[in-house]
Amino acid sequence: MKARQARDFEVFSGPLGRMLDVVAEEADTMSHPEEGRYTALLDLRGEDFTATELEDLFGTLRQHLTKLVQAISRNQQAVDGGFLRQPWDDE
Repeated sequence: MKARQARDFEVFSGPLGRMLDVVAEEADTMSHPEEGRYTALLDLRGEDFTATELEDLFGTLRQHLTKLVQAISRNQQAVDGGFLRQPWDDE
């Protein structure tokens, strides 16, 4: 809270670094030698993926999403985005 109020990341960076070290140490005690820390952390959260499976999944998504974004970028003039800039009732 002090770091946020002071807008000073340095105040937060020390505790954050120590927290990350603890998480890494925990992951190392549980890690699968063939999969590494990330899979161990996924296991802690009850996820049914390995790091390798997620890399494959996101790699495939990246290929398709990149093509989609490129197509949208080439055709920006055809998209009416005016509705994004209109006022909306909060309720």
